Amino acid sequence: MVDFIELYCDEAGFTGSNLLDADQTFFVYACVNIPENIKKEFIRLINLKYKEASKKLPNELKGSKLLKTKIGKEIILEIFKKYSSYAKIVYHDKKLALAAFIIDYGIEPILPDEIIQSVDLNFYENNFNKFLVYSLYNYFNAEQGKQLMKELYEVFNNKKLYNDSILSSPSILNTIDKKRYDTIIWIIKMLQLNSHILFNKEGNFIFKEDNKWFMDLTIESLYGLSIAWSVFNKPLKITCDKSNALEKNKEVDIYNKLGKKLDLDPTLNKIKYILYDSLKIDDSVTNTNLQIADIFASTVFYCLNNNQSNFCNKIMKITIENAIPKPNDFCIIYRPNQFYYFNIAEYLFLMNTIEEFMEL
Repeated sequence: MVDFIELYCDEAGFTGSNLLDADQTFFVYACVNIPENIKKEFIRLINLKYKEASKKLPNELKGSKLLKTKIGKEIILEIFKKYSSYAKIVYHDKKLALAAFIIDYGIEPILPDEIIQSVDLNFYENNFNKFLVYSLYNYFNAEQGKQLMKELYEVFNNKKLYNDSILSSPSILNTIDKKRYDTIIWIIKMLQLNSHILFNKEGNFIFKEDNKWFMDLTIESLYGLSIAWSVFNKPLKITCDKSNALEKNKEVDIYNKLGKKLDLDPTLNKIKYILYDSLKIDDSVTNTNLQIADIFASTVFYCLNNNQSNFCNKIMKITIENAIPKPNDFCIIYRPNQFYYFNIAEYLFLMNTIEEFMEL
C-alpha cells in the first residue's frame, strides 16, 4: 500500500486574474495536513472556548466570522500557536505578482540565446529577474507609475490591444523620469523592440491565448505548496475548496499530468511533486478539513491587511516561523532589504549590453 500525504486547501483574497482589485490587494493560499487525532483536538478547543464564553458554536467554521469577535480572535491565536506546523501557507502581493508576470512573460522569453551566452547571463540565478520585478513594482507604487501599471495589466491580460495602447508609442519614454527610473525605460524599450514576438498582428498578447485564468494566482500557489509538501518524498492526495479558478481552468489538467508523469521516485521528478490522484474539489460547508484550511488562509489575509495590530503581528510572526515554506520564494511579497543584495552595477551593464545587441 502506497503511503501518501492528504492535504486540504483553501484561499482568501481571490479576484481571479484581476490583480488590481483595490479592495483585495493580497492573495493567500493554505494547505493543511491534519491527522484525525489533531483534528479532534482542534474542534475540542473551539467547542471549549465557545462554551467558556457562553457562545453558540457556528454551524460552519469560517475564519472571516471568527475574526469579527474577541473570542474568535483568541481561538485563532491559540490555533496558530498549537497547530500552525500542520499548515503550509503562501501569500502574494498582487501588484508585485503583476510585475513578476510582466518580467517573466514579457522580458525573459525575448532575450536571445546569443546575448545570454555572451554575457554569461542566468536570468534567475543571479537575481536579475528580481531586480527588474522590484524596480517595476516600485514604479507602480509611484504616482506617475499608476497609468503604466494599468496599461501593462490590460495589454498583457488582453483587455486592450497593444496597438491601441500607449505602450506602443515611443512618446511614452518621454513621460518617465530617466534619472530615477532608467530601468523602467529599459523594460519599455525591450517590450517595444520585441512587440512582434509578444503580440500578434491584432495586438493580442500571444502567451495568454484563450486562458482567462492567465494571471490568477491559485494554480501558481498550488504548485508552490505542492513542491513544499513534497519534502517528505510522499505522493500527495489533495482536496481543494470549490472555485471557478480550479473547476474551469485548463491549467489544472496540466498540474495533474505533471504530478503523475513519473514513477514515485522524487529524484527523477523535475517538477518536484508527485500526486497520488488527480486534484479533488469539494465543498467546505460539509468538509471540516477545508474549514480548517479556510481559518488559516482567512486569518493571514486579514493580518496582511491589518498589519498594525498586536494580534496580527503575533499571527504573522507564528506564520513566518512555522507555516511559510522554506525558501520563502514561493511567496510573491515585497522585501525592501532585497535591494541590498542586488548587484545593481552589474545589472546596469547587462541592460546596456542587451539593449545595444537588440538594437543592431
